[in-house]
Amino acid sequence: MVTSKAKIETAESFNTSLLKSLSNFCEKCPLVVNPVIKGNFIILEREGKEDFTFEIDYSLEKKRIIYEIRQVLEPLYPVLNEIDEQAYTPKEYEQMAEAEGLPIVDVLSRKRTIKTPRYKIVRIINFYNELNVIDLQTNFLISYKLKRTPVLYFLKEMIEKNNDIDKASKVFAEQAELIKVLSKDYKLELK
Repeated sequence: MVTSKAKIETAESFNTSLLKSLSNFCEKCPLVVNPVIKGNFIILEREGKEDFTFEIDYSLEKKRIIYEIRQVLEPLYPVLNEIDEQAYTPKEYEQMAEAEGLPIVDVLSRKRTIKTPRYKIVRIINFYNELNVIDLQTNFLISYKLKRTPVLYFLKEMIEKNNDIDKASKVFAEQAELIKVLSKDYKLELK
């Protein structure tokens, strides 16, 4: 009887400690999630979206549990686009003008928008208004500071709630200030 009570207290203290570590992880996670532990399950609640549920494996260390959760979440981290405008070819301008019945000079100001996935947000530091991103072209892990828009608003309103990656990409391009390159070969590591 004493043994089972000791196991329950150990599980409870493990859960309390795990929740503290999970809260720290979730504060830095670019997906806006709130951790809750119910029984043997970790629930990462998402406002207006489906929650994530993970069963707690008590044979693993807390760091390993969070690492496993991060591996599931990381493919869902937001990716910002590099947005570029390019002129159409002369033949495309001719076809546009002909299709719309306009003189060619009226369509020459039009440009095509090219969106290239460029930056994957992997961590936020809300207190300092910073984002750590992976540059998908170089695989560098880079730290940026947003000059005007609060990071949490940037993630919660533009990306999570409104799913407006184009607007978020534009805000990032206009406001992000390079702090430093943190790593030149980013890999998901157990920390």
